[in-house]
Amino acid sequence: MFLSELSIKRRITVLMMTILVVIFGILAYMRIGLEIFPEMDMPIISVITRYEGASPKEVEEIVTKPLEMTLSTVKGLKSIKSESMESYSVIKVEFDWGSNLDAATQDMRDMIDQTLSYLPASVSRPMVMKFDTSQIPILIYGASGMANTYELQKVMKDDVSNRLKKLDGVASVRIMGGDELEVQINIDRSKIEQYQLSFEQIQQAIGLQNINISGGHIEQYKNDYLIRTLAEFKSIEELADSPIKFNADGSVLRLKDIAEVKKDFKERRYELRTNKLPTATFMILKESGKNTLTVVKNAKKELEAIEKSGQYDLKFYEINDMGKIIEGTTNDATSNVIFGSILAILIMYVFMRNWRPTLAISLAIPLSVIATFIPIYLMKFSLNLMTLGGLALGVGMLVDNAVVVIENIYRHVELGHDKMKSASIGAKEVAMAITASTLTTTAVFLPMVFSNGMTAILVKGLALTVAFSLFVSLVVALTIVPVMASIFFQRDSKMIGNTSWFDKVRDPYIRLLKAALNHRIMVILIIIAAIIVSIGLMFTLGAEFMPEGDMPFIMMKVKMPKGTVLSETDNTVKQIEDVLGTIEGVENYMVLLGTTDDEGMSGDGSMPSSTAEGVVWTKLKAKKDRKLSQNEITEYIRTKIPAITGGEVIFIKQGMGGGSANAVELKIFGKDLDVIKELSTQVQEKIANVEGIRDIQNSITEGNPEVHVRVDRQKAFQLGITPAQTGMNLRTANQGATIALYREGGEEYNVKLRYKEENREVMDDLQKVAIPSPLGGSVPLAQLATIEKGEGPSVISHERQNRKATITANVTGRDIASLSNDVKKVIKPIQDDLPIGYSIEMSGAYEDMKENFKTLFLGLILSIILVYIVMASQFESLKQPFVVMFTVPLAFIGVAFALFITRTTISVTSFVGLIVLGGIVVNNGIVLIDYVNQLREQGMGKHEALIKAGYDRIRPVFITSFTTIIGMLPMALSRGEGSEMKSPMAITIIGGLLSATFLTLIVIPVIYSLTDRWK
Repeated sequence: MFLSELSIKRRITVLMMTILVVIFGILAYMRIGLEIFPEMDMPIISVITRYEGASPKEVEEIVTKPLEMTLSTVKGLKSIKSESMESYSVIKVEFDWGSNLDAATQDMRDMIDQTLSYLPASVSRPMVMKFDTSQIPILIYGASGMANTYELQKVMKDDVSNRLKKLDGVASVRIMGGDELEVQINIDRSKIEQYQLSFEQIQQAIGLQNINISGGHIEQYKNDYLIRTLAEFKSIEELADSPIKFNADGSVLRLKDIAEVKKDFKERRYELRTNKLPTATFMILKESGKNTLTVVKNAKKELEAIEKSGQYDLKFYEINDMGKIIEGTTNDATSNVIFGSILAILIMYVFMRNWRPTLAISLAIPLSVIATFIPIYLMKFSLNLMTLGGLALGVGMLVDNAVVVIENIYRHVELGHDKMKSASIGAKEVAMAITASTLTTTAVFLPMVFSNGMTAILVKGLALTVAFSLFVSLVVALTIVPVMASIFFQRDSKMIGNTSWFDKVRDPYIRLLKAALNHRIMVILIIIAAIIVSIGLMFTLGAEFMPEGDMPFIMMKVKMPKGTVLSETDNTVKQIEDVLGTIEGVENYMVLLGTTDDEGMSGDGSMPSSTAEGVVWTKLKAKKDRKLSQNEITEYIRTKIPAITGGEVIFIKQGMGGGSANAVELKIFGKDLDVIKELSTQVQEKIANVEGIRDIQNSITEGNPEVHVRVDRQKAFQLGITPAQTGMNLRTANQGATIALYREGGEEYNVKLRYKEENREVMDDLQKVAIPSPLGGSVPLAQLATIEKGEGPSVISHERQNRKATITANVTGRDIASLSNDVKKVIKPIQDDLPIGYSIEMSGAYEDMKENFKTLFLGLILSIILVYIVMASQFESLKQPFVVMFTVPLAFIGVAFALFITRTTISVTSFVGLIVLGGIVVNNGIVLIDYVNQLREQGMGKHEALIKAGYDRIRPVFITSFTTIIGMLPMALSRGEGSEMKSPMAITIIGGLLSATFLTLIVIPVIYSLTDRWK
């Protein structure tokens, strides 16, 4: 081939080009981002709409349904789901993978604009948000210190946040928690009744006095002046002294005569603490495409400087650090690559016992790895579990081409050619063979590269990384290896050192091969039996979507009985905090109780939605610094948490995208909420008895306790009062209304008007709320309406515009596939007896697993077809590739036994390993059959050629196989961060290669012998 000849003639050029590639490879490595998983834009767009004070049913009818009908016509839509809760509507629109989300987002905004005119004026403008992995915080901290949380929040917003935003790569800093100041006008109910005032009159009086108005311009001489009427309040005292009306005796009634006016902290319906200390939390988000680890290090360095400066009395407590997780995961994966490379080189030396060929071949590993960083950078991939796993996978295979080239070059040296000619001819002779071998290996990845879905995104980086590294190794084998051989090889030296020990392997093998060729039918029957046993073993393994990793983070959701006050929920959560403080391996913990005004959290179902709920985030120490695993700590916490009467503690497992991952998810569809609730309760009770089920959640629980005010329209009409006026006055009296802005010292504060606290403490106070009448005076609410206790749904969920209940659960100690089958069995009697118009569907991780397994199975079939096509082209035969393809079922035997022995489940990663095997194991068959053909062309008989090929090719077969096996051993045995994701793939490949390597040397000659009779 021209490439190898040119390389030998221009050795200095090759050296310079190699140095150049190394330099560019190192530069590319320094610029590649580090992540846990590949960046993926989940095809989900959320629409969040606020309808202040509305009940879930009102939100459903007035906001959610009109928006759902409008959005259901968006192009490319896959599903539409919604949740209607108190004051909020959250709609999630899912699209097909590969959809243009930017265009879809704009289409949705345009459609929503057309619907706005049909919504009430009090409904806020819907917020349309596209999910992006860059929106997941890379750092979460709890901050404590300062005199109070108002000062703490102010320092965080005005100083700390600004300093962090200046750092390269920091996109934004979200701050939550801390007290907020407002100006409060607390009305004395008896006073406004005495003076016959209404809230509208007070609001109007204040609004007309607290105003600055521009009066245009006026010219005087050569100057132009802006005219402004300045009437805004300059102090709280000035506001309190505002005139409201004239009394009957002509005196002025002022605001301070009927209300207490003060600047004070807003009334909060939530608590936020870190390690039992009052806190404000802040989350740091990075810019898309930036190196997470670099951004994290810079942010932490800045935070450390702020703490040490002493300027503020601040203490930062780390709750979640994606940088540490990424660093631990990538370091472990990198060490797998390094140790795998070293072991692969050592195994080559064991077989060759000569440093010259070992050195020449070994150069293929670092050069190929470094050169692979260039296309990784150009393709804008990151170094993550999948790409690093691809490098670790490729390490053992990178030497295969070099071994073949070295062997053939040395054969020509032994024939008496000089080393320059031997290197040229030797590389040229095998160039087509190793190119075809490389193509068969890379062909298995082609279906992955062009497929869609989450699995495609996950494995695309791995597939292209392996393909890049193998093509680079091919170039290295055809350029640098011949050059090295032309320099180091000597005619009187042996390429293979003293390896007499290998005869102890080869001689028994030849005896076994002869016996197999004499008992061919028996061999085939044994292999068929082994395949049947392997299939049986696979059914015992169980299956799951992705292996569960040991992450240094635990999230709990505390659910108290509906209507529980914040203080009672707080008492329960304090008991959990006491438990966490005693557990070895827990570093920090943060709790959030009740509801906040943060709209970004309103669409997150894992966040508290009422004062009866709370969330506990627990930061664990790094995996190497604790004795217990994440699951063990979780189970320990379960046993130590005191029982909650009428409540429960749910552990929420985090998915790859950062959200919760539900192993089991059941959906009950229908129209009537009461019927749906009854069915969901039956289903919940049934699956609770399934072994391995934990943390069952039902989206339809007992209703929220409510107070229903039913206005008597006739009485109200006689007094000139409408139900709307009644409701507005009731809301202002109890919840309060923001009626103005008060500016002081460059800050703005809301002015809130409401009854003073003692006028709104108990239920009887509602009856005394004064409703002004246009006919004069005011009327107590009790005279206009009946007040009674009731309940209403806390959340109303829709999917495909139908009401639904969702039951979710986690799994402990079992695989998802077997557990899901048990769940199907226990709910079947309920499904068989459903009312007309109601249905139960299963989704969650189980359905994701099935969908992705279908994609991978199709990829496996396509990869086998592609490998066959490449081999048929190489052999120019349809029969011989068929013989070689028998190596695939031989590999399957080893896969089944390896997974069974290690108790590894079938998952996406182990399935990918099976696909990769399809391209690797055929190489040994190709080497064997190709050599048999050469011997037969030289006139040797079929039987003798098979024996001779086995004798001569057992060493290169063992070298190529065992370098790959040993190269992947560190990944298979790894117990570091992220090892749960990598080791199943390595175990699959190692098991398959072990069985295929040994059985190929016996079974393939037998099948060749049988099929050759059909000529």
